[in-house]
Amino acid sequence: MSKEHRHYLRYLWLTIAATALLLLTGLLVTYSGSGAACPDWPLCQGEIFPAEGTAPVLINLLHRFSVAAVGILLAGVVLQTRRRYRQQPALVKWTIIVAGLFMVEVILGGVNVLTGLSSVLRLVHLTMAAAILAGSGMLLWHFYRLAPNLPPIETAPPPESVTGRQKAVVYFKLTKPWILVLLLITTAGAMFIAARGAPALPLLLYTLLGGALSAGGASVLNSYLDSDIDGVMSRTSRRGTVTGLVSPEETLFFGLALSTASVWVFMTFVNPISAVLSTLGIIYYVFFYTLYLKRATIHNIIIGGAAGAIPPLVGWTAVTNALDLGALYLFAIIFFWTPPHTWALALLVKKDYGRARVPMLPVVVGEKETTYQIFLYSILLITLTLLPVTFGMLSGVYLLAAGILGLYFIYLAWRLWREYSKSLSKRLYKYSQAYLALLFVLMAVDRSLF
Repeated sequence: MSKEHRHYLRYLWLTIAATALLLLTGLLVTYSGSGAACPDWPLCQGEIFPAEGTAPVLINLLHRFSVAAVGILLAGVVLQTRRRYRQQPALVKWTIIVAGLFMVEVILGGVNVLTGLSSVLRLVHLTMAAAILAGSGMLLWHFYRLAPNLPPIETAPPPESVTGRQKAVVYFKLTKPWILVLLLITTAGAMFIAARGAPALPLLLYTLLGGALSAGGASVLNSYLDSDIDGVMSRTSRRGTVTGLVSPEETLFFGLALSTASVWVFMTFVNPISAVLSTLGIIYYVFFYTLYLKRATIHNIIIGGAAGAIPPLVGWTAVTNALDLGALYLFAIIFFWTPPHTWALALLVKKDYGRARVPMLPVVVGEKETTYQIFLYSILLITLTLLPVTFGMLSGVYLLAAGILGLYFIYLAWRLWREYSKSLSKRLYKYSQAYLALLFVLMAVDRSLF
């Protein structure tokens, strides 16, 4: 068995061990009557580590941390199955089954606590844990059955010598810092808007730290999954995941570690709502967009844009501890900004996406239709950015500045549609980045001063 297959096998065994612990601790919580010690969820007595360290509390914490361990390990199994064994239907099927059962288990656990530990729900909850263990066993059995005939997995040979500094640079680049900065600007902007001024500095710093870990972890896992198409695209062919500067195992571990750390930061220093939203952003981007949408449909960017629109929700809830129409408005702006921004880039690298068989809009419908869609979405976006003035959320000062920025956006989109060129596409792409950052700064300043 090759090294890569052995690595996957270790993940399977660890997942089974963690699931067995999950089932045992669940039984212990049920039959010791410890459930009432933590009447809230996902925290226990409002904290990750309650000050009152009684035996029932410790039993509850052991069970909840076993849930987290299963989730992290199962995420690793899902990602590896998709990257290495997508041509093995049995492994894919059982991975999906186990992952689905786990999601239901987590939801049942929360409902179980919040509804007062119903005896029926407790029984269903324990049964689901047993089903996850059985499903993991089936996945392991199918792997052993297929292992003798599985071909070796080809990976780029590592360079003869890589310094620690070189690896650190590669890890940093895998977090896609240029995207990360823009996401953090929208997060911070949302915090200033929600607070109608500067939020508390510790809260701001912890939220940005959690956001950086979340966005960076999602980007690393995206690179892990996309290393096959990155290798045939000139724009991404020098990534460390393609050249072998970092191994697939290192990339997977780094991405999972960053994502896990982000949840801890949000849960410990911000609030559970922001933690849940940040986690949903990772799941949506990695497991829905990267695993499915990106390679399956021409609407990948339209639907997948929701992932990039979550950071403002995280920033808003960090301040208010609640979602309202203001937060959803910021979400909508980024959601409708994403298609024209991304399609402008896709026009520049159309041949790359064609070679990689990724159905981006320019590849499927051509340049003319893509530029027309960019123009239409630009009009919709700019109209949306001006609406809050009509119901008093922002002032006329914002209206004037946003109108000027938006008119230039529409002008570039119109020119691109009427006289397409790569230079115009690049110009719109770069301007769209600056536009979004400036727009959020404008809203934060206007909301704070007027």
